[in-house]
Amino acid sequence: MPRQPASVLLATCAEIPAGHEDDRLGVQALLDLGVRADWAVWDDPRVDWAAADLVVVRSTWDYARRRDEFLGWARSVPRLANPVEVLAWNSDKTYLQELADAGVPVVPTTWYAPGDVPVAPDGESVVKPAISAGARDTGRHADPEAARAHAVSLLDAGRAVMVQPYLHAIDSAGETGLVWMADRFSHAFGKGALLARGTDPAGGLFVREHVSTREATPTE
Repeated sequence: MPRQPASVLLATCAEIPAGHEDDRLGVQALLDLGVRADWAVWDDPRVDWAAADLVVVRSTWDYARRRDEFLGWARSVPRLANPVEVLAWNSDKTYLQELADAGVPVVPTTWYAPGDVPVAPDGESVVKPAISAGARDTGRHADPEAARAHAVSLLDAGRAVMVQPYLHAIDSAGETGLVWMADRFSHAFGKGALLARGTDPAGGLFVREHVSTREATPTE
């Protein structure tokens, strides 16, 4: 009896059940290797996650709305490639506090928990939930009172909030992302500015990014 090909389930969310376009090359690479790769919505009760040889978290970008449920699902998957401890740590941006405590340079951040009274920040700022993805519910504010009102609305909804000064270099230079495979540097990419001044906090699943090729500098 011929051996069945290895199978991989790529976890996504209901808004994009066929996965994100950025993953098409990866899916094709798996198919070229003889590995069956299929998309599955992480909270679909019909999916038999145990039947797959491996499950990989990819575009599960609605997790911020139901993080506890998402992490519970992750713990239930027998062969999940992504360590649940890492998913839990990385899905709450308070990890920036740990990085700062370890001496890693981070953007200065003021944190608020539900019940706190936020202060209007000085200068242009970014207000976002501590648990969020794809710039959802994130706003860039030139008006300090608008920033404070945004923070209040998030806190009133029971969400922890982070407030940071807006880094204007992002408008001209963008951001540089560094991709590592285990402990080896692979490549860099550039990301353009996502937040326009004075616009309402972004809704939807995510804000579409402008991504480009980029060479990392030695400092980066």
